[in-house]
Amino acid sequence: ERENYFYSNISENKGIAIVNCGYEKCLPNHYYGPAVRDYYLIHIVIDGKGVFEYKDKAYEINKNQGFIIFPDEITKYTADSEKPWYYYWVGFNGLYCKQILSEFNLNLENPVITSENSEMLIKNIISLYHKGKADNFNQFTMTGYLYLIFSCLKKKSHKSSKEKYVDKALKYIKNNFMN
Repeated sequence: ERENYFYSNISENKGIAIVNCGYEKCLPNHYYGPAVRDYYLIHIVIDGKGVFEYKDKAYEINKNQGFIIFPDEITKYTADSEKPWYYYWVGFNGLYCKQILSEFNLNLENPVITSENSEMLIKNIISLYHKGKADNFNQFTMTGYLYLIFSCLKKKSHKSSKEKYVDKALKYIKNNFMN
């Protein structure tokens, strides 16, 4: 089962805009690619598992995880033979995409999506599609849900390991100085 919607007249100079979205309940060993796209594409796995292949690396992606495909990169992904994945996806582009994704340490070397709140991540990707469809694929509705998806992603740490140890030491001292 698959539903897929594409949009046209998306301006490249927008900060961020939805290009397409959809979902697929894959059959065992179903694959897509090798393929290249000219936009960013996030897949979030709702159930099952599969393998995402990129730059001679294979990443096993399980339920509650996802992966991002970057523009102009060759990728392939394959559903598991026993527990094929069921995923939703959203494609997007715009001036701020690379900057936004870097906030979550998502880049060409790290295309795997993890979440500190996978339940909300899944809820938001499903809502992006279904509420977007109910609202006649209104860009504002769908972009709002895309930002909610971003809000569920694991933020990268801007602190060095030394700074983290200092923070832990200060927290310990603060909590135990009376002893």
